[in-house]
Amino acid sequence: ATLRVVDTLIVDNTELGAVASDERTLVELAACVVRGTRFIANRFGSAGVEAQRRATLRATRTLIAGNAEAGVRAISPETRVELTSSVVRDTVPHEAGAQGFGLSAALGATVRATGTLIERNTEVGVIASGEGTLVELVGSAVRGTRSRRDMTFGRGVEANAGATASMTGTLLEEDREVALYVHGQYTRLVATDTLVVNVLQSRRDFGVGLFVAAGASADVRRMALQQLAGAGVIATSGGVGASRAFLEDLFVRDVRTSSVRFNEDAGTFAPEGEAVAYGLHTGDEGLVAATRFVLDRGQVGVFNAGGTMSLRQGVITNQSEGAGAFRDGTPPDATTLGGVSLRENGPTCGGAGITRRSLTPASVPRPTDSCGGGGC
Repeated sequence: ATLRVVDTLIVDNTELGAVASDERTLVELAACVVRGTRFIANRFGSAGVEAQRRATLRATRTLIAGNAEAGVRAISPETRVELTSSVVRDTVPHEAGAQGFGLSAALGATVRATGTLIERNTEVGVIASGEGTLVELVGSAVRGTRSRRDMTFGRGVEANAGATASMTGTLLEEDREVALYVHGQYTRLVATDTLVVNVLQSRRDFGVGLFVAAGASADVRRMALQQLAGAGVIATSGGVGASRAFLEDLFVRDVRTSSVRFNEDAGTFAPEGEAVAYGLHTGDEGLVAATRFVLDRGQVGVFNAGGTMSLRQGVITNQSEGAGAFRDGTPPDATTLGGVSLRENGPTCGGAGITRRSLTPASVPRPTDSCGGGGC
């Protein structure tokens, strides 16, 4: 069955504003407004627009605003949502204080947004969860994601639990905590021509550009990250599996200091360790491979805390405490440089090279939860 809706207001409904369900079902929205969808008390599952059970939903020049839990949601394999020249904004959380996602894809579904603005949503702007799940952003922007009531999260884009996020020509601006978060084995980010600007600090205090954790991988080409807190790029295993960040044509500028991380013993986020501001950071079993890069204006350009770093054809400059360092116990040959210029870096960590520095893991901002599980 096919349903086409044109120039229509879909407002103040309960649970779902527009929904496509079942195989061979197609719903098309053109120049519509979907607004103010409410949640059902004591029950999750509301959204402004939803596709499920192998259905397809397409929205063109449509405003999706002020809905509960998710602006747009796709769930189940072979289910697809396509957004073109649309706006998804101001999604509100459930009464429990969680969610409020702009775009959400899960359980093998696909969401593709082209020329779309995703702004002022809650917790995560765009999220993909589960194996076979795909979110594609083309010429789109994710901006101003808000924190939860507890003042945590506010992330721009998150992929977890084996999902894939693909981005081309994407802007992430004034999101909180982490602009791009990739978490879990087989989870993947593929990004080309990406600009990340002004990652704000949540209650956890950090504002990282790209965070690759727990066995995930990121393949990035032509990315600029500026106005950050704690680190530009982090790759760390979290004790789960090797995390990998492959970076080509990377620019990282203006990293502010951060000193907050998750205390696993206490189960809380609290200030620990000294304040840090790294351009690139790798932890246990993490891999950062960067080719053609610039790290400008931070505290320490690169910091290896038990992983592997391969740096080629780059510039590390204007780091207040030095070009780079590695934690005690990390083999010096785990950090390799080829054709890297070190310019005008401070003397504390050795402006002329990469030196040993004794730091504890507590100095690394590390969110260990993701929105794919009970943490949300």
